[in-house]
Amino acid sequence: MNKLLLVLLLFISSIPVYGSISRRVEQISGRFIGTHYVLDPFGEGQTGKYDRDPVYRFDAFDCTTYVETVLALALSRQNDFQDFLHTIQGIRYKNGEVSYTMRNHFPETDWIPNNTRAGYVHDLTRQIAGPFKVDVAEALIDKLSWYEHKKADQINVPGISKEQRTSLLNELHAEGRVYGTELSVMPYISIETFFPHGRANRKLFRRIPSGIVMNVIRPNWDLTSTEGTHLNVSHQALVIRKNGKLYVRHATTGTFMRVVEQPFRNYLRALIGHPTIKGVNFLGVGG
Repeated sequence: MNKLLLVLLLFISSIPVYGSISRRVEQISGRFIGTHYVLDPFGEGQTGKYDRDPVYRFDAFDCTTYVETVLALALSRQNDFQDFLHTIQGIRYKNGEVSYTMRNHFPETDWIPNNTRAGYVHDLTRQIAGPFKVDVAEALIDKLSWYEHKKADQINVPGISKEQRTSLLNELHAEGRVYGTELSVMPYISIETFFPHGRANRKLFRRIPSGIVMNVIRPNWDLTSTEGTHLNVSHQALVIRKNGKLYVRHATTGTFMRVVEQPFRNYLRALIGHPTIKGVNFLGVGG
């Protein structure tokens, strides 16, 4: 067992095993505040075909791997490494099968539906909205084009030759040809609904529970020139309530480049009038 894992398990041992899932998400997510942001820090381990980053780590995250790690720890038995490993693999990969092509790359058509079927999350958007308006984002996720846009420098296998890298890239492109386009339809609560006429909808904010997942929605976000597809989700985070106030905890770029905690209302208010971000979708943790 590596030192980082041992230290983390010692941290987790202080969290009561009888605590609710939301309480565990609150406490575990707080342990990682200040952890460095690294894009795509997880892979399929030392035997991975295309990406040999570790299957798990605790010293660096991007937005999704932060959420995945917190959820895996919150949903696992206390101090049980094998259960944690099983859970994080189940969250990151369809049916828990560790391979690049089985990884839940797309929140819209992989991560959310696969984890909903597995019982790790469930949609809370309409429940939270209650009497308030719910909008729907739609996008065609072009997985074939996404695979075709992969480049040789994205093959993360240290020590191989240029020819080997090109060969692996060709194999990855070939594996991607089994995919086509999938329609993503996602409910979301708009920024306008949170701030009608620029004023906070306090009743709506009070309906948001603690310890949930937030997906930032950019309906039909056009990334065809760089990623080969449109998307509906651009960021994932956790929402927690502390001392009666809501906060967003997330691994973020920009001036932070680390896991931070920000007042949730301020975070959303800064998005008023954003050209592509239109709202948020919420997921509860557990079945």
